[in-house]
Amino acid sequence: MGKNRIRTRADKDIRILQSPRQRRFTYLGAWLVFLVVVAFTTILISRVFFFQPYHFELGKVIGQTIRAPFPFEVEDREVYNKKVEEVLKKTPQCYEYDSEVEDRIAEAITGVREEVIATTQAGPASMRTLQKNLKKKYGISLTDNVTTALLSIGNDRQFYHYLRSLIHDIMTNRGLIDDKYTFETFEKQGRVKILYKHQSPPANFVAVRLVEYPEELVTVINLSLNNFFSGVPTSHLYAARDLARSVIEPNIVYRPDLTQEERAKLVGQVEKVRHTYARGEVIINAMERANTLQDSALNRLNERLRAANLMQLLANFLFLLIVCGFVAFFVHKFNVNMGFTAQNIILISLPVFLPLTIGRLVVQVLGKEDMVAGYAIPAGIIGILGIMLLDARIAFLLVSWGALLFGLMVDMNFKITLLAFIGGVTSVSSLYNVRERKEMLMAGFRIALVNFISVLILEYMDDPTGEFQTYAMRAMWGLGNGIACGIIAFPALVFFEVLFGVVTDVRLLELTGIRQPLLSEMEESASGTYQHSLNVSKLAEPAAIAVGANYLLVRAGAYYHDIGKTVKPKYYSENQTTPEDKKIYQNITPSMSVLIIKKHIKDGMELAQKWGLPKRVFDFIPQHHGTGLIRYFYNQALNRYSEGKSNDPVRKEDFRYPGPKPQSIEAAIVMLADIVEAASTSKLMEAYLSEDDIRRIVHEAVLNQFNDEQFDECSMTLRDLHLFEESFVKTLVSRYHHRVQYPRAAKEAERDERMLEQESAPGG
Repeated sequence: MGKNRIRTRADKDIRILQSPRQRRFTYLGAWLVFLVVVAFTTILISRVFFFQPYHFELGKVIGQTIRAPFPFEVEDREVYNKKVEEVLKKTPQCYEYDSEVEDRIAEAITGVREEVIATTQAGPASMRTLQKNLKKKYGISLTDNVTTALLSIGNDRQFYHYLRSLIHDIMTNRGLIDDKYTFETFEKQGRVKILYKHQSPPANFVAVRLVEYPEELVTVINLSLNNFFSGVPTSHLYAARDLARSVIEPNIVYRPDLTQEERAKLVGQVEKVRHTYARGEVIINAMERANTLQDSALNRLNERLRAANLMQLLANFLFLLIVCGFVAFFVHKFNVNMGFTAQNIILISLPVFLPLTIGRLVVQVLGKEDMVAGYAIPAGIIGILGIMLLDARIAFLLVSWGALLFGLMVDMNFKITLLAFIGGVTSVSSLYNVRERKEMLMAGFRIALVNFISVLILEYMDDPTGEFQTYAMRAMWGLGNGIACGIIAFPALVFFEVLFGVVTDVRLLELTGIRQPLLSEMEESASGTYQHSLNVSKLAEPAAIAVGANYLLVRAGAYYHDIGKTVKPKYYSENQTTPEDKKIYQNITPSMSVLIIKKHIKDGMELAQKWGLPKRVFDFIPQHHGTGLIRYFYNQALNRYSEGKSNDPVRKEDFRYPGPKPQSIEAAIVMLADIVEAASTSKLMEAYLSEDDIRRIVHEAVLNQFNDEQFDECSMTLRDLHLFEESFVKTLVSRYHHRVQYPRAAKEAERDERMLEQESAPGG
């Protein structure tokens, strides 16, 4: 066998015995629980499900100091709005000059002239016909006097030339506008911008030369008539005035749409003012009124936090998949008996979930911005429950895992992570050799003291200029944290023991106490078996210590492995005190005797179930005999068959215990101790014994079990067997220590020899 284990019957090996369908369901259940664990842990450490946006109103007092959790930029709307206002004050008002207006007026005048000519050439001049045609074609309404004057003018080219010159002077040289006052106001402010729709005018337009339409139009026309119509009849002047007034329209108009475009263009050129907040920078102090910049910063912060929380959730889930897989892998490496099952995953996770859940509640109540929230997280519970439910190596791994999770929950705060790790390691080291439940409370006080000192040191390292009073107040949270660890872990441990059937070292110590009712009943009804169990324990415990097995579990297994003999104690040799008791099997066939001997296994399991023994202790009852051969009755049956006293063929399988074989090294130790104790009690009866005699008996007993393949299903090496033998020999040498050989009478020697033969009778 060398250094390799003979075979390990762990959870993984047990699943090998399952059907393929059962194995699929086992793995499926384990993976589902694993994903649930990862998801639940992700929820606990992520902000997205616990995020509360900052509530505030512009201009109102806010009740908390808010710092930037990460660097970010925000637009300073107040400064930007001021710049925009300045730009808007200087934004030009857009007016449009339309050169085609004058062209349309010229076309209208030409059309009027053509209508006049056409009317006069058609026959007798008809004033009504001309009025009707002008109204219909050009929308021009003229009075009878003007119409009559136009008919009298006829095709006077000079008249129409003068009229076009007058209109050109007004439209182009001066300009016609419908709101001269507003134009003049904007011009004084330097905010007038004239756009040219088709072509630019020959001169720039100024407010002082512009003509207000329609108020100033008649006045300007009257003044211009004298300049362009000198020496013409008065009726012709009136006709020119009314016709010009009818066809002229403004050629400079205000364009609000173009003004708005210009305004938008200039506003778009205004650079936005951005303020950068560094990580940890105060955005707003408590009792301060929020201004525009702070309003923008808090709104931006809420938006960023929502997006960041979703990304953090995904990142945490992927990260925890890796970390939890790493933890599961190493837990299995540290403890090969812990396979990938749903129950084991829950058992490993709950010691972390409990303080993590408490930590989340603390953070939600106090707020992660307050450092005391992190100092109040009871991380030491992980170490306490880890070492009580599992072992020191796994507990240390869980402490490291938990400290990492606490750090993630408070936005990767190094001080909180370090304090959680220190508290967890303190709990593991405090309970490494725990023997009583009250030591859990003592561990809580040790954690409290270490936390208090650690917080003082961490606070000073973070801010050497602070006040000691501030450090001490924060350290008090660490002190309360440690005490809470011991108080919370105590009932939590009981809950886990009941829920998962976990047997802790403390529970094993309680089970092996002298006042246990079941042991007291054994001592009273089967005192020989009780003493035998104590002797087995004395042999088994040093052997367990020699190979690093759980000696407390071995002790409990040794105490309870034969409790089934309390049902019919007189059928077992260690309880047979009278000659009548020793003859109890003389009138019973070997086959029936074997059934009686085997029954103490079944009776023991029933008693264990009745008294609620944990499964790990329960397993010692069927496994301490394995499938071993009951040699005394087997040999007796062979003799009866060979002598012709029985016609039934003897089958070896009928004289074996039902098993199973030992599934753990602890069960194998109790099996060997049980056999060695029985052999030593029956054979080592001499007053003077040598170590060689003891070694021979022990080696023979161990070799018989090894040859009978009783250790094929447990974790054991040849080196372990050698250490067992050495431990058994050492214990027995101490028990049967050297004495002076006193001479004995012949009758006394003969009597001892008879007793030796009787002791070798059956007893299980």
